[in-house]
Amino acid sequence: MMARWAARVAVECLLLSEFCMRRIAGLLAIALALGLVPAAVVALPVSTGGLVISSVTLEVQSVATPTSWVPATTVHEGSPARLVLTVDSPGRGVVRTTVTLPGVAEAVGDSSTEVSQGGATLTVPLDLSYGAWLAGEVPNTADHLDVSVTYAPIPPTPVSPQETVAPSASPSPSPTASPSGALEETAVIPTPAATSSAVRLVMSGASRNDRRAIRAAINDLPPGIRVVAVIRPSASRAVGCPTARQLADLVPSLAKASGRSVVIRYGEPVRRGCARLELSSSGVPRTRSLVVRSSATLSVPIVVAPRPLILVHGMWSDASTWDDYSRSGNFLAGAHPQWRGHAVSTMDTGSPWTPYAAVNTITQNAALAWTYVQGRRVDLNAHEVDIVGHSLGGVIIRRMLHDSSTGATARAAIRSVVLLGTPNGGSSCSEAWSVPANAELTHAAMETFNLAYPGYPGAFTTSLYSDHFGSTCFDANAGDLFVPSWSTQAESVNIVRRITPGVQHADMPEDSRVFSDYLRPALALARAPADAGPTARLTNPNASSTRLEEGTATGSPLAVTRTVTITSGQRLVASVVADAGASGSLQYPSGSGTVSVPLTAVGDYPIFEAEVTYAALGGSTGPVTATVTVEATTATASPQWRWSLVAHR
Repeated sequence: MMARWAARVAVECLLLSEFCMRRIAGLLAIALALGLVPAAVVALPVSTGGLVISSVTLEVQSVATPTSWVPATTVHEGSPARLVLTVDSPGRGVVRTTVTLPGVAEAVGDSSTEVSQGGATLTVPLDLSYGAWLAGEVPNTADHLDVSVTYAPIPPTPVSPQETVAPSASPSPSPTASPSGALEETAVIPTPAATSSAVRLVMSGASRNDRRAIRAAINDLPPGIRVVAVIRPSASRAVGCPTARQLADLVPSLAKASGRSVVIRYGEPVRRGCARLELSSSGVPRTRSLVVRSSATLSVPIVVAPRPLILVHGMWSDASTWDDYSRSGNFLAGAHPQWRGHAVSTMDTGSPWTPYAAVNTITQNAALAWTYVQGRRVDLNAHEVDIVGHSLGGVIIRRMLHDSSTGATARAAIRSVVLLGTPNGGSSCSEAWSVPANAELTHAAMETFNLAYPGYPGAFTTSLYSDHFGSTCFDANAGDLFVPSWSTQAESVNIVRRITPGVQHADMPEDSRVFSDYLRPALALARAPADAGPTARLTNPNASSTRLEEGTATGSPLAVTRTVTITSGQRLVASVVADAGASGSLQYPSGSGTVSVPLTAVGDYPIFEAEVTYAALGGSTGPVTATVTVEATTATASPQWRWSLVAHR
């Protein structure tokens, strides 16, 4: 039945185009309701001022293939989106498209394009980056975009006075005014000097500015030049448009007030209805034109969904840690009907039931977590995500952002990071009971990790902590039972916030108050551009090491000379972090010569270290001072170095 109807419409199109357009619109509307065409395509065509809009399609850039765009009805915040309009213009003109989203104060799209006569495709980029709903009390449930399309014809080139007043001359374009049409003046277009040219004023439609516009046009004519006013019929049917009699009475009075004489002529008989006016004179090398700017408002269906929230669990846990975020009726759905949580389910961080079983390293889990994130981005076609890490999960996120092969993509994709009780400085519980799952979370191990992978680059990061308990394992400092509060800070963390009243470590992902009062506001703050500046360095009250000197450098070789002092029982450790393999040495004086200690790699980290003892530097009982040099080279053309000299006890 649908096929027969379509064939009949095609025949009608050959016979009567206007009737055809109405039937096509009806056909598309029914097909849209039955789900036979994508909902992103609006049932059209629509005409405004002679401009025919035949289709409007919402498209989103593909995550899997960034060079392609796909039709969509759901767009996640931060994903590149656009409207594509297919139009047919009656002539040269300017099409302005303004797109608004209910609940968002500023326009999410605004574009002006000059078109010529015939068909054209217009593209309007959309900015759907920020979710105003996140910080508000009421979720944004807008289900459509309001699209305002305005068409303004560009005035024709000037014509001579004889052509202007001749009854046989072709009338100037007079677009049909919509009831909301406004009389607007285009820019004055210079023309080459000539002995005979004209200033043309085309009035179509009603406006309170008609009198002012006519007066301005007359005043633009040189003094003493006779004004020729030609009144022609107008196709406008706007309410209150000027009649021929009104124009014939109005123009002489305005010309007289300007000190000019005027001749009234009728281009064609004007018996009734609206009229338009053309003013001309000799020797004026420019054109002024007043045209009706017609507009139409369309509604395009859309669902603007929040960025997907990726959830990374910690040690001795799994994806079920986040059931209150990822299952139906969860915290997120209560905040916004389209907000979804996605718990990483591919990592191995151990189990309390088999505490001594081998587990993945932080680096291995970071690779698995990124594969999961990338898979969700492709499945949902979401370019940006927010991510939350609990405990060890926060450290895994940091390693993900620093990965040499995928880190750049991760930094671009992850908009904001929220940490819940993350031991950025390590945990004394890992030293009190050492098992494979926490082997990388001792204070010493995390000090090395922090040296290799400082901070959370590219993402607006908030660290939430609790100091509900007065001590943590055998650490006398307050914390959440497993992680001391000082350890939850890290370089480049934008905000560190204390949860009060406190909550114990394992309960953080399940506590609704942590979500509503801390985590959700943290994501709202992350709408702002990320702060590139680092926060204060971690300070371990029980630290057994002292950082003496540190710095950065570019280029090869690296050569740093410093004078340092260590005390009895300490050793001096020189560390170099390179973005590729490095070789070099720590050089210190001994007797009348210099001793070189080669730099050696530290595990799988991009760190190279060398150390020298207190005695080797010449120490016996008191402090010893020595001038040391760190040198290193690498095959990288322009390496980025970070180095430090630390006194370890």
